[in-house]
Amino acid sequence: VALGLLTVIALAFLVEAIRGSLLGYPEMQIAGNGSSGRELNWYQDRAGEMLPRASVVSVPLLVYRLAMLAWALWLAVSLLRWLKWGWRCYSSGGYWRRIERPGRANAPAQPAEK
Repeated sequence: VALGLLTVIALAFLVEAIRGSLLGYPEMQIAGNGSSGRELNWYQDRAGEMLPRASVVSVPLLVYRLAMLAWALWLAVSLLRWLKWGWRCYSSGGYWRRIERPGRANAPAQPAEK
């Protein structure tokens, strides 16, 4: 029962992580100078004769969303395969197996004496 409950809780967290990844904006950890994930404020407080060149490599948000969608689809297919395997392992030999104590498991039954 506890294993089943933990599995359901883990699946709920996984669904929430996927929902947040596909519908949210990536956290870029941008801070300082009034910058945010949507706006970068650049400044150079001291410079010599030659200003350094700044460069940024950027892709549209659609690329991030497509990558998250590909990951979510892979995860869904893999999760179905893993759950199928887990259920087969859980249910092999019956759902409820008897716990046998060592030493008594293979001991032959003693015939009753007359």
